[in-house]
Amino acid sequence: MLDAYVNGELDRALGAFADDVEWQSRIGERFRGPEGVAEAVRRCTGAFADYEFEVQELIDLGDSVVMVLRQVGRGKGSGAPVEVTMGWLYTLRNGRITEVRMYAGREEAA
Repeated sequence: MLDAYVNGELDRALGAFADDVEWQSRIGERFRGPEGVAEAVRRCTGAFADYEFEVQELIDLGDSVVMVLRQVGRGKGSGAPVEVTMGWLYTLRNGRITEVRMYAGREEAA
């Protein structure tokens, strides 16, 4: 899933998500289903020009995984540089992602 996302293949990446997946953004927005995940990704990346991210760490928590990632880009409207490190908590069931929660950092997510 991650390789597909990194390579811009969102449709292929969506195959890793359960039909009833729920995605919660850092500001509390909720998205449901693979279509909701696609919308959440578009919102996350759409505010940036030259968006890039780098996975810094994956933490195995059994039925969950924390992905610590560094995001870099420029604001699409302002051109202001943006660099942020976040922790995303993925919950898995039967090998598919059922929930994603975005946090401000590693400690919050783990």
